[in-house]
Amino acid sequence: MKKMVMLLALVVLLGATSLAMARGGMGCGMGPGMGCGMGAGMGPGMGGMMLRGLDDLNLNAEQWGKVQALREAHLKDVTPIQNQLFAKKNELRLLWSQANPDGAQIQAKQKEFGDLRTQMQSKATQLFLEVRKVLTPEQQIKLSAMGPMGPGMGQHRGHGHGHHGPDRGMGDE
Repeated sequence: MKKMVMLLALVVLLGATSLAMARGGMGCGMGPGMGCGMGAGMGPGMGGMMLRGLDDLNLNAEQWGKVQALREAHLKDVTPIQNQLFAKKNELRLLWSQANPDGAQIQAKQKEFGDLRTQMQSKATQLFLEVRKVLTPEQQIKLSAMGPMGPGMGQHRGHGHGHHGPDRGMGDE
């Protein structure tokens, strides 16, 4: 019976997620997560963050068109991964919510989550490298001077909320 209730809760969560996404409940922003997504956590790659600062490069219309096409292809490519990340995060929360959490199951789910995050980071890196190919040598130099994440995004981790518990280390920092 307990497993049935947990399964039902998971189905409801996934259904609500699908509804929110269908209604356009996602947006870009700098929150406790990275990139464009729903609330805290990873969104469609770090592409939004990695492409910060392009306004400062004086791209021409052709360059903007190419960058936009690359970004749209990137979003199409990473949306399924983002959906898997969201589902894995919810599955992990359900595992943690059990009276006697199974450590092996939690660690396995965390590994799955980490592997998906690595895929997202790889896709974001691919996007950034493809965008660089659209730029002139002068624009590339200027972009490099801004740092890998655009202006104001150096080597520091940024702001965080210091969450503790099952969400720790999963984009809710």
